[in-house]
Amino acid sequence: MVDGAGQGGESSGVTQNSTAVPVRIREPASSASALRSGLAEALDEALDRLAAERNGPAGLLWLGSDAARIGADALSHPTRSRAEASCRAERAAVDRIATSPKPVVAVLHGDVDGTSFEVALACRARIAVEGTACSLAFSDTEFGLAPRLGGLARVVATCGIGLAVDLAARGRRLDAQEALALGLIDAIVPASSVDRHAAELAQKMSPSAPRISSTTIEGARHELRVRHGGNYPALVRALDVIEALAQKRPDLAAEMEVFSFGELAMSTTAKNLAALRGAALSLERHENAPTGGAIRSALASLGLGYAAHAHAVALPFRRFAARIFSSLETEARRLIAAGASASHVRSALRAWGFLGQDPAVDEKPSAGRRIAPEIVQMRCALPLVLEALRALEAGVIPSPLHGDVAAVFLGGFPPFRGGPFRYVDDVGPREIVARADVLAREHGPAFVPPPLLRSLAERGARLYPSHGS
Repeated sequence: MVDGAGQGGESSGVTQNSTAVPVRIREPASSASALRSGLAEALDEALDRLAAERNGPAGLLWLGSDAARIGADALSHPTRSRAEASCRAERAAVDRIATSPKPVVAVLHGDVDGTSFEVALACRARIAVEGTACSLAFSDTEFGLAPRLGGLARVVATCGIGLAVDLAARGRRLDAQEALALGLIDAIVPASSVDRHAAELAQKMSPSAPRISSTTIEGARHELRVRHGGNYPALVRALDVIEALAQKRPDLAAEMEVFSFGELAMSTTAKNLAALRGAALSLERHENAPTGGAIRSALASLGLGYAAHAHAVALPFRRFAARIFSSLETEARRLIAAGASASHVRSALRAWGFLGQDPAVDEKPSAGRRIAPEIVQMRCALPLVLEALRALEAGVIPSPLHGDVAAVFLGGFPPFRGGPFRYVDDVGPREIVARADVLAREHGPAFVPPPLLRSLAERGARLYPSHGS
């Protein structure tokens, strides 16, 4: 929430000795994997206090690591209309920062991510505190969401369309020096100098919007199609908003952000990505974490380089990933031996969302029989999922959560599907059994459902205690 910070208050080791009106957005450490509600109310309360305060030239809004993802919890909204209403209220509160008669200066420390980044962009000026490893990113895309509080419009107005595309669609993260050079922050100062610099910057006017072109947008759209297909709609929605801004239609862009938030907040993709990220960060704190310290860098790229961090992974999880992806490769070889084109098999797997997991097979000169992509995808993905269930039964991994994180970060299982075990829950154990039984009759024992899966189907149970958790 947004708290008052009295003289000498501290946030992440940064001392706030200010004659201005300091307010602080902070988030409990236990909420690291989830977005929080109450942003609009918190900002309105802070701005009301600021308006009533007669002393001090400006309000200081402290944003940093403990505030990384404050905002509406996308997974908590029961309906799309509620999500959109929440988004509109938050936008109004953030816009109020931008138009506040008493200027608000953002003081940045640590990772300023997602909603906090958008709030900072609405402030009259932004100061990074030296020695706090400050960085900026539109990290909501890690949760399957797109920027929604006008941050894209403010980046376009300040720095142009190219940077907006890099931040929103390519997952770029800026350190303080880069942000300073680009004009997204105004100064990097010691904590002891924050008050003086805030007073100097309080009257800073926003720069005028530069000329922008649609060329960069089309290039980014092509890049997304090649890399991700249509599997990550948040990235496409962000580009749609940027394109509306390029066409000088800010009102349309604002409505598109609200509409997209309602759509994406209800999506399985957002739920799976949020669950995956939360699981990965939780496991990262334990001795046998499947991903070492690679979580944020991998998620920030939404699928680029997920399999590049195997060196940091505990051996049992590496063996698990090798085991399940061997099942995929075996079935891909069988398809190609039956006359399917190797390039067609690879293309079908990429379209399903696999990341860099090309079967190690050679194209036969006589090969080329076309098999429907859906058949290729199911014949390759289902043995992997069934083998993951067998490994769980055998105790190779301690839980579905460990297996999902290892499968995504080691083997390139589609992140938006959440991992093989969450995929079983999404499709439903009964449906997985039905598909497997059909394929087992046609193609052999690789498709025979393991006892664990049949038990789940018979009991109407799931692998995760509460689906969506």
